[in-house]
Amino acid sequence: MANFENNFKKIIALSTLRRLELIIITLRFRFRIIAYYHLLVHAIFKSILFMAARAVIHLIKNTQDIRLLGNLNEVIPYVIIRLLISRMALRGMPFMSGFYRKDVIIEIIYGRKGLNIFMFVLIIIV
Repeated sequence: MANFENNFKKIIALSTLRRLELIIITLRFRFRIIAYYHLLVHAIFKSILFMAARAVIHLIKNTQDIRLLGNLNEVIPYVIIRLLISRMALRGMPFMSGFYRKDVIIEIIYGRKGLNIFMFVLIIIV
């Protein structure tokens, strides 16, 4: 859904839906603390992303249309750097908190006995 949206804040909000599956899978295996940790780290970096998005929206005269964005690196470089760091953390780049939280969930699920190989491959793909 986020691929076909032109509203800047809706794209950020719809990208949260992709993270809910890891929380649901983790809760399914009864690891509530790890699901809570995943939720907290995601919420922190998502809030940074929303604050940077609000600065960009304010800069382009309160328009949320992404088709009007362009050349922002020259105008607000620090906000763009904040957007990039937050996005890298949410994506799970190595040596950032997003990588470690997803890695812990996959390790726990991999160490689970009696897990169907189809389910494991599906979790890795997700």
